[in-house]
Amino acid sequence: MKRSKFFVLCAVLAMLLASCGENAASSAPASDGSTSAAESSSSASQASETGAAEYPDSLRIWAPSFSDKMSSLGVSDYNACAAWQTISQNTGTEITWEYGSSANDPMINFNLMLSSGEYPDMIAMGWDTVPGGIAQYAEDGVLVDLTDMYPTNLSNVYDALNNVDALNYIKASDGRLYYVPEVNDRPGSGVYQGLVIRQDMLDDLGEEAPATIDEFHALLTKAKETYGDSFYPLTGSGFNNTIGIGPLLWPFGITYDFYLEGDTVCYGPLSDRFTDTMGYIHTLYAEGLIDPDYATQDRNAEKGKIMSDQSMVVFEFQPSAMMEAMKDQNPEFQLVGIPDLKETEDSPAYTFNREYLSNLTVGSCVAITTGCEEPEKAANFLNYIFSEEGRMITNWGEEGVDFVYGEDGKPQWTDEYRALAGEAKEYLHVFGALSAFPSLRSRDAYLTTLPEVSVQAIELWTEANDTSRILPPVTLTTEEQDEISDWQADLNTYMDERYSGLVNGQISIDSIPQIQQELRDSMHIEEILAAYQAAYNRFNG
Repeated sequence: MKRSKFFVLCAVLAMLLASCGENAASSAPASDGSTSAAESSSSASQASETGAAEYPDSLRIWAPSFSDKMSSLGVSDYNACAAWQTISQNTGTEITWEYGSSANDPMINFNLMLSSGEYPDMIAMGWDTVPGGIAQYAEDGVLVDLTDMYPTNLSNVYDALNNVDALNYIKASDGRLYYVPEVNDRPGSGVYQGLVIRQDMLDDLGEEAPATIDEFHALLTKAKETYGDSFYPLTGSGFNNTIGIGPLLWPFGITYDFYLEGDTVCYGPLSDRFTDTMGYIHTLYAEGLIDPDYATQDRNAEKGKIMSDQSMVVFEFQPSAMMEAMKDQNPEFQLVGIPDLKETEDSPAYTFNREYLSNLTVGSCVAITTGCEEPEKAANFLNYIFSEEGRMITNWGEEGVDFVYGEDGKPQWTDEYRALAGEAKEYLHVFGALSAFPSLRSRDAYLTTLPEVSVQAIELWTEANDTSRILPPVTLTTEEQDEISDWQADLNTYMDERYSGLVNGQISIDSIPQIQQELRDSMHIEEILAAYQAAYNRFNG
């Protein structure tokens, strides 16, 4: 494979991940100091904290771009974050952050950095989903193989990954380990979005939250009849994502993309349930129960309709942001999270959101480059961040300033910390997600930052969702990616058009068998499925 082509592809992805990371940061879990992973790695943590480990004198860390959020706080470097300052002091490592010029597209900066052949010590970016897989970078002499360092220099990271059964998720197509990811501290910690509904409207209608697709249909119908023709009960932004109306496929046990049935990789539009699923969604649309703007509007417009009484149901992040925005305008406004819908009362509430399964945060990863003169010491530095001491620094900040220990022995925020603006709390004191750097993130600390309505929503989604059909984020080899990339682009374009037409009625539901035949005859779906099946088989070892 041509190296330049590969770098361009990775650059594009890096920028997308950087953008996605900023969008999700305010909703994704922050970190804390819960004890489960710390106990499993206590001996390594003690070594790190007593100075037994050797750390580099300095590190150059490159990231695709600097956070707009931190820029808005009047700083220009991640070292402005107090957590980074403390880590630097405790390890004796001077950290130099490098970013491309703000005048350039980050993709240009990324390509320039790689093509120079002069690499920093570490590159922080979305190594977990680079096209062709991260192994190509090691083969090209850019990255250091960390496999043998994981049980030793990276023992805290190793234990954290094993604690949530996530080690397989970071293995490259060759079975090796090349990066350190953002790890959640216990299973289910990646859950922070789902089905959200206006509780005040439910009360006004005298109804309970729906559990099945029939109950959902009945509720939307009653809301439409009650609130008028210009009221569209379900809104969203797009079809094939977890925030749009795509999750309406989930109750039928399928999704718009690739998923699992047992150990077999399947494609939603080829399922024998696809006709029933799209028929259900089209019926909702035809009856005026789905916002006709769903395909073209963004999340701000979607949330605006929920807050302005034009809609009542949406697939969204935990509801605290909208609740906060409406607390003065409409004191009666109340949102709650409810479980994902089931087909029947006895059916599973399937989810196909990969973050619910992986216990890792997409995009926040770091790799050590061949430009690093002391890679083992650099690995020790990363390991310190995942130690007990490092975790408290990155998740809770400075004891006595940001947090204190309560009578129950658990950390709690100080009044001074709570009085800070939200962005300053996360980005200037603890390890905000926008620092583009991995740590061990805790569900407990995240929940302490949320109002009770959001805590209840997240805990409910965690308990209710069935994740058994989620295809994990498998890695295609360079050869597989090269073979199917053009086919997959054509497939996505083809199906995007079909989804839109099937929903709004421009394409008849009766034509689905012909669409499925077209997928088999002309869209190379069998070859694409074979590539994903091979990748999943490798994932399973």
